[in-house]
Amino acid sequence: MLSCNALVRVDPMPGPAPTAETTPTRRRYPPTPVLLVVAIAIVLRCSCALAAPGPGPGEPFGGDDAGCVPSRSELRRCSDTAARAYSRLETSLGTCHTKQAAARYAQVILGRPKNFDEENCEAFAAARFDATLANLDASGDCGASALLTTAPAAGAALHDALDARGADLYCDASSGAPIDPGGDDAGSVPASRNALTCTRRAGKALGKLASAVARCHQQAAAAGFTLRDPPFDEEACEDLAVGVFDDGSERLLAKATCPACLDAAALVALRDGALARLDADNAAVYPCPDPVLHPGTPLLDRPTLMAVGVQLPISGDEDRDASVALRYRAVGAPAWKDAPALLRVKPETTAAGEGSAVPEQFAGSIFDLRPATTYELELHAVDADGPVDELLALTATTRALPADPSTPHPVAVADATQLAAALAAAGPGDVITLADGLYSGAFVLEADGTAGDPIVIRGTSRDGTILDGNDCLCNVLEVYGSYVHVENLTLRNAQRALRFQTSGAVGNVVRRVHTVDTRLGLGTRDTQFDFYFCDNLLEGRLVWPHVYTDNDGADSGDDGILVQGHGQVVCHNQLIGFGDALKNGLIGARSLDFYGNEVLSAYDNAIELDIGEGNLRAWRNRFTNSFATISFQPIYGGPAYAVRNVVVNVADEQMKFHGLGEGAGPSGVLAWNNTFVSPGIALQVHTYAASHNFEVSNNLFVGPAVLATTRTVDWTAPIVDATFDANGYYPDGAFRFDLEPDGLTSYASFAAMQADGMETAGSLLAEPIFQSGLTAPAGYTQTLAPADVTLDAASNAVDAGTVIPGITGGYLGSAPDLGALERGCPLPIFGIRPPGIDESNEPIGCE
Repeated sequence: MLSCNALVRVDPMPGPAPTAETTPTRRRYPPTPVLLVVAIAIVLRCSCALAAPGPGPGEPFGGDDAGCVPSRSELRRCSDTAARAYSRLETSLGTCHTKQAAARYAQVILGRPKNFDEENCEAFAAARFDATLANLDASGDCGASALLTTAPAAGAALHDALDARGADLYCDASSGAPIDPGGDDAGSVPASRNALTCTRRAGKALGKLASAVARCHQQAAAAGFTLRDPPFDEEACEDLAVGVFDDGSERLLAKATCPACLDAAALVALRDGALARLDADNAAVYPCPDPVLHPGTPLLDRPTLMAVGVQLPISGDEDRDASVALRYRAVGAPAWKDAPALLRVKPETTAAGEGSAVPEQFAGSIFDLRPATTYELELHAVDADGPVDELLALTATTRALPADPSTPHPVAVADATQLAAALAAAGPGDVITLADGLYSGAFVLEADGTAGDPIVIRGTSRDGTILDGNDCLCNVLEVYGSYVHVENLTLRNAQRALRFQTSGAVGNVVRRVHTVDTRLGLGTRDTQFDFYFCDNLLEGRLVWPHVYTDNDGADSGDDGILVQGHGQVVCHNQLIGFGDALKNGLIGARSLDFYGNEVLSAYDNAIELDIGEGNLRAWRNRFTNSFATISFQPIYGGPAYAVRNVVVNVADEQMKFHGLGEGAGPSGVLAWNNTFVSPGIALQVHTYAASHNFEVSNNLFVGPAVLATTRTVDWTAPIVDATFDANGYYPDGAFRFDLEPDGLTSYASFAAMQADGMETAGSLLAEPIFQSGLTAPAGYTQTLAPADVTLDAASNAVDAGTVIPGITGGYLGSAPDLGALERGCPLPIFGIRPPGIDESNEPIGCE
């Protein structure tokens, strides 16, 4: 049976012919007889289902309205806000002209000294409009939309159009006085009070017409975006607005107070001119999607010693089908190497209001570079819509290893008094060497070194040179300067071991330091740059299996290494006994490296990349005995990489895809070639926060042979725009994911999941898996030693992976192996490196 929910326009029966005195421009009819309405409604009931659908997301409005229905919710918010701002601008500019006319009338006709700064009035209105657009730009809602280009141009054109319209509105030149002598506003001063009143009312009516038509356009956008059935009749909406204007014009003309030049024909011309302009300018605030990629100029994040991050700002590509490949080579090298393809960042998926606005861009990183080396980079942008096939080149130089002063000044100290004095007098190039012994108290350095001549504080031996805080609620050592190196000593017995206190500090180093019995090991402040915290041993106060849920997170503030800035390197440290072992603390952080670290226990997260923005890299770390190991709570656009990490004995979630409070989950996570071995369940994530635009590939998710529940995987967090593929799972069991748009989707087995099109390149693992015989522990409360997760020669995870450029290069066999370690390649170093091994020569796999 056909049904119809549409409102039906019914032509009423004609009544008496209207007279010119009652309705000069519009026709009115008496009420339609009820029976006729019912009869017509019955006749139309079956035909209404055939009504043509209105435009949908991304489609042109049609008719005389330029522009398109927004294609995504955030673009709709952007356009609606811009449309309202444009409407307010028109109203404000019209008010400026009305006030200007009144002031000039008082001056010229009445002879009163009344001044009005019309230019300042217009400038204030324009500034408010510009501020709205600037806020939209900062919010990231407008994405790659052309609006941020078209709307400012439309605002400027509106200003000019209304200035010129004065010639038609203030058309009576009998006063002989221009309305804006020497200015840009056309028209003449009204010659009488009646003429002034007429122009004021006509101008106000035009402003109301513009506001009403703008609302019609906004309603059309909303109806099209939601595929309203029946479609919204935008022309009928405009007709109503025109009717209100015409009725007002009729009443105005009936007063016979308007100048002869502002007659019915002139008012109709003003009306029609406004309508034509509003319909045309609709494309400025509701622009049509641009599917073509328009690359900008590539940018570099702050380089680190072993990685470089790239951003490619873009516009267009609103259909999100472009791609950007990346390759590189050391300057002078003959062969190029492939890096991972850049991620198409999707700003609209980030948690609104929590992070800094992320611009439309592609972004990504190159891994496993060497220090103090210049590389050529080549980006290859491709989009079939253009077609676009463009190469963009740039160079990047990695940071050098921290070095001693070029002009050292030795300062020897042997007790706490001498140390305090040396710190108070320190300057660039000082190498303050502490004799072995006990230095009690809290110590402060306020001076700066320089890049070439840092200040060095160095013990004679790491465990023989001891700075003891005597259980103070303080920092054993706090540093307020830049380019300060702290090396080869022990800090112990205090609330915090070492903290760099000054926002904006650059180039500080902590190397081969031992911290004992503190709640914070190494800490920083907002916003600092290019620190290097490597080869340190940090021992906190928490003892495994004490975890977050035991006391509702009361010990979550115990941080091992906390960095707050950009370009920070945290590498090859060994940590035990902290809440969060490794942690980012800066909203919007970029270019962070965590590699080679050995975390022996973590009450909460072994590593937190939380609240970072992009080119955050956690690779080749080993995490044992942790609660929720790798945290992305959330990521603001990405990419955030988790690559070739070894994770064994997880109490809760292997990867924490969460949001903050009610905010969205992470966007832009790339989890590749990690190995997870967990008691209870192989992989789980539980939260209401949706995660967007991420990939989980080439990983091993190993649970116990007998699952704690029936599920191998239980991922109940909403998944939007994600790839799960080419992963290995053990054992077979149920798999549950919250998949858009179906919601929670359960599979009874791995085979059932594959049959439904998920993990088509994935593997169900069979024993043996690991050469060492490693299996998942019976429960997380065991304290495991770091494990060797080299694959067994007979494991079906060997050669079961997929090629990921820049990540799996140099693999042995027919395809990359699953998991963190490629069988047959040199093993990485986890934790503190032997003397003589650093970023210039440490093993990085078969490449």
